[in-house]
Amino acid sequence: MPLRFTIRPYEPADQHAIEALEHRVEVYRPEDATEVQAMRDRAARARESGAGWSPPQPEPDDIRDIGRWYAAFWVAVSEGAVTGMVGVRTRFMPGSAPPRDDWHRRDGIAELRRLRVAPEAQRTGIGTALTNVVIEWCRAQGLRVLYLHTTAAQIPARAMYERLGFRDVGHNFRGDFESVWYALDLEAT
Repeated sequence: MPLRFTIRPYEPADQHAIEALEHRVEVYRPEDATEVQAMRDRAARARESGAGWSPPQPEPDDIRDIGRWYAAFWVAVSEGAVTGMVGVRTRFMPGSAPPRDDWHRRDGIAELRRLRVAPEAQRTGIGTALTNVVIEWCRAQGLRVLYLHTTAAQIPARAMYERLGFRDVGHNFRGDFESVWYALDLEAT
């Protein structure tokens, strides 16, 4: 039986549940181990050469202050529990930009952030549904481009973004991770 879920805007009462979800979701699955190691090897080579590599930088704890960091934020709810979340930013933090691109200085740009789905709810369509909510919201706001980044080793996430029309616009390395930046032209039909 398919998992039933609804998506609704974040409410302050969701705070504890989204923080718990953030800590519960593992970035990589056990079956991703080979790709994770390959990504770390590429990052080590980039660090040695200095090509496209930067040291890791701590990000602010944006999940604890949704109103400050996000233009909009949604949760997926299944059987009364928060099983997914996603946010969209229209203001950007330094260092949060694809390589060789000044996207964060332009108008009409947004960034999808914090897409998380509870392990027991993965592969049920929640991630796709949450991403589509962000896309629809951005279009309704008259935004032109939606960016996001994930890591090279997150193969299922990358496949989902590509199915939804996002295109790979660049890679860079931060610490042990290879970020893959995606963009979706919101004005395209």
